[in-house]
Amino acid sequence: MSKKPNFFLILLVLLFTACYIVSPVSLFAGSGRALPKLQQQQASSQPSLLNSYLPFEFLDREKGLSSDSVMSILQDSEGFLWIGTEDGLNRYDGGKFEIFRHGTASSLDLSGNTITTIFEDSQKRLWLGTYPAGLSYFDKDRRFFKNFDDDKLKKDNGESAFINQIIECKHSRLWLATNHGLIEFDPNSGKFTRHVPTDKKE
Repeated sequence: MSKKPNFFLILLVLLFTACYIVSPVSLFAGSGRALPKLQQQQASSQPSLLNSYLPFEFLDREKGLSSDSVMSILQDSEGFLWIGTEDGLNRYDGGKFEIFRHGTASSLDLSGNTITTIFEDSQKRLWLGTYPAGLSYFDKDRRFFKNFDDDKLKKDNGESAFINQIIECKHSRLWLATNHGLIEFDPNSGKFTRHVPTDKKE
């Protein structure tokens, strides 16, 4: 008695093969050695699983990246890629880099060159965790930075907190996950509130 064909397996093979026929796709991954760009190449006129491959292209300082030490990556609502490094903020449009660095005494300047995290809120505002400065906001339309500094962003010994991640909750408030605890920030008032764990009552 002959076995019936496994239609699920046939469908899976067809879908897997189709992944190599579609137009190229780019993936990005931060590393301590530049920014690897995983480029899925379009298959030849006779595609097969054997002739399809996934080569890496490294985006590094030679190609315009400000530093080979990448700490954070974000693709914004307009499609631009924002790359935070240990030596500045990079905006990548798929072909070239635009670099923003701290370097002047102006309050409109980036507060620090080490970009620890990048976040775009529901109003399309770009927020940056910088070290050792703290929190910065970048106005993409008028192209200036607004920096926020507060004692709640510092440890008890005066050292600046390291912002690991930024998320948004209701009322457009931001929550900052730092190595100094959880900090709530109200962009409308500019007020920081630090939340620390308390001992439970017996």
